[in-house]
Amino acid sequence: MLLAESLIQFYEINIMYTLTLTATSTASANGLDTNTATAVLMNGSSYVSGETVEFRLVTGNAVFPDGTTIKRNTTNSLGEASVDYTDVVQETISVMAISAADATVYDVAISSFGGIIPELNVKRIYNDNGNEFSTGGPHYLFKGAIFYIELNENLTSTSWTCDDANIEVKNLNGLGRVKINGTPTSDVINIKFSNASGSGEYDVGCNLYVDNAHAENLKSESPTEKQYIDIYNEWGRLSTFGWGSTSQFYCYNITGSGAGWENYYYVNMDDGSSSSNRGEGVNYATHTILGNDSD
Repeated sequence: MLLAESLIQFYEINIMYTLTLTATSTASANGLDTNTATAVLMNGSSYVSGETVEFRLVTGNAVFPDGTTIKRNTTNSLGEASVDYTDVVQETISVMAISAADATVYDVAISSFGGIIPELNVKRIYNDNGNEFSTGGPHYLFKGAIFYIELNENLTSTSWTCDDANIEVKNLNGLGRVKINGTPTSDVINIKFSNASGSGEYDVGCNLYVDNAHAENLKSESPTEKQYIDIYNEWGRLSTFGWGSTSQFYCYNITGSGAGWENYYYVNMDDGSSSSNRGEGVNYATHTILGNDSD
């Protein structure tokens, strides 16, 4: 009975073993720079030390420092075992790590040499109203506009940049937070992002910029009714972004002879509806056409 109990205990301990493998992709394919594969061996929630892990370079032309494609190493107190390897070919390879005690416990990772880095992709672009923008959007920008770029991999280590000084871009919990502080210098705003996994960029095609914060009663410079509505349809409630010092009514035309008989035509920028009245009670904005918007 003692032998049977020992076998059961041994089985229960070993069945919990798990191995996780990660590999870097930062080396050039010059035969000198090294990438590193790190295996972590665990028994449930505990690290396993003193165990042998076998590493295999299963595809490609990479080799370990001794010129072989198989190498063994022993786990440390944190359950880690690591190996370095080089390559002379620009390629992406597969690395395997296997527990020497149990070949069913293994993992596989990919590793790239020579600048072949997986590309980061934009997953979606959205704002605080929950509105999602189409590819290349948002197309209507204004002072104080804020939107977010979500990638297929959102890391707090991701670096975000934009060459336009009027565009503020920063990392917010892995997302790219973009804020418009002034008139863009071009109708295409290029935003770049990168982290250890890769890099990429996103172009915002801006058709129209609206200064909704520093506008006077200048009818000739105001956006048209359609332009106001297009902005609302793309962004949703504009009070979310600070529009409306006195109201959400933004004037696009004034008719009448004065002396209180003027008619103010406006769009409610919180619901996109158009109307008119005989009292001021409206705000103004000026617009700059940057891209394909002539309305």
